[in-house]
Order: sequence, then structure tokens, then C-alpha cells
Amino acid sequence: MSESTLSINQNGPSEIFVSPNPSNGLVKVSFFLTQNDDINVDLYSLNGNLITRIQSDYSAFSGQNILTFNSSDISPGVYFIRLYGRVTCSKIHSIYVVK
Repeated sequence: MSESTLSINQNGPSEIFVSPNPSNGLVKVSFFLTQNDDINVDLYSLNGNLITRIQSDYSAFSGQNILTFNSSDISPGVYFIRLYGRVTCSKIHSIYVVK
């Protein structure tokens, strides 16, 4: 299994981890926040179409947070995970789904 990392600015999570990436099953999205926030996580196609909302209004706390979702029902391809909140800037990370 591999893990990919994306570093981002101070107005949002300091880093997002998506593992495994590529994935064909359970995916872990972990992120570190500098303040509490209600987080939404969406999955988009390369064309920008919303595929599914992974998480809605997740009460994330300052520090390390972990969400999981099952990618086995998603068609193989490249997607974008968008993490955003009420005070957290929108951050995007790619994920590869394989079968």
C-alpha cells in the first residue's frame, strides 16, 4: 500500500493523507486542523461532476482527524477528494480507484 501527501496552507489542514492510493476498497482520509470545524468531504470526477458526498458536517477537532469511505462501488479512474468547512479553506487531493 502506498500513501500520498499534499501540503497546504495555514488557513486549512496542514496536510491531507489518502491511503491507500491507488485504492479498490476502504480508503482512509486523514487531516490535521489548526481549529475545530464542521467538515464536508466530496468526491468529484475529472470533469468536475460530483460523484458522492463522502462526509457531511463532520465535527472535526483541532488536531488529527480520520475519515474512511468504501471506494469499491466507484468505477475505476482518477477522482478528486475535496475537503472544506465553514472556516477551513477548500483543499483538493487526487485519488486513483482501481479494480
